[in-house]
Order: sequence, then structure tokens, then C-alpha cells
Amino acid sequence: MSRLSSCYCNVCLTGWVQRNYESKQYKKGLKACEQILKKHPQHGETTSMKGLILNQLGPARKEEARDLCKKGLRYDLTSHICWHVLGMIYRSDRNYEEALKCYSNAIKFDKDNQNILKDMAVLQMQCRLYEPYTVVSICLNLPDL
Repeated sequence: MSRLSSCYCNVCLTGWVQRNYESKQYKKGLKACEQILKKHPQHGETTSMKGLILNQLGPARKEEARDLCKKGLRYDLTSHICWHVLGMIYRSDRNYEEALKCYSNAIKFDKDNQNILKDMAVLQMQCRLYEPYTVVSICLNLPDL
């Protein structure tokens, strides 16, 4: 298999991981992650997604999930996906301050990502950070307070 087709297959598998996570088919997503990580053990986004999936499989796996997300971020510090996933992990742990820091870093690498902006706006409202919310709400075209 050529290098180009190998990259194409990894993109397909990464999309498959995301679709499985969004449809709550965590076991299938975990299998896809392990398939990618077998070929590319230091793929940051897949490592982070594996952590996010493990986080959904119960409280017994939360520590392992957080460690995997941090490890994935170390593999790829410029990935908006790694930062967003780590923010989601912190949010599920109710560590909102760290989650907001992660979302802010994710936005630095993908300024127009609506999902990150939405998650950030919701968290800012929940933490009653109204001034930063106004900036994010303008980006999302949300109504004023």
C-alpha cells in the first residue's frame, strides 16, 4: 500500500472513530482507535480520542482516559482536536477553569470551529463569565444577553 493510500485510510478511520463516539458506539470506536494506534502509536489525535471514549466507559477508566488525552496532547501540541478533547475531559470532571483554558488553546489552532466555540460559550455562561461570552457569542451569531 502506498504512503498516500495509507494516509487516506487513517483519515477514514479517524472519521470512523468520531462517528462512533457521536453515535455512542464506544466499543467500535475503541477498536478503530486501536487499529490506528497499532500502525501509528504516536498519533496524538487518535490517542486523545481513545481517552475520550474510555472516559465514557465508566468512572473506573477516568484516570486512564485523562492520561491518554494528556499523552495525545504531548504528541501533537498544535492539534485543536487534542485540546478540545482534553477540555471535554476536564468539563466532565467539573474542572471548568482547566476546560476553558483547553478550549482557548483549541481556538488558537482552529479559529472558526463552531463546536469548540459552542462548548466554550456554554461553559462561559455556566461559570458566569459574561464578558468573554459576548466575544464568543458574536463569533457564533448568538443573541445578546
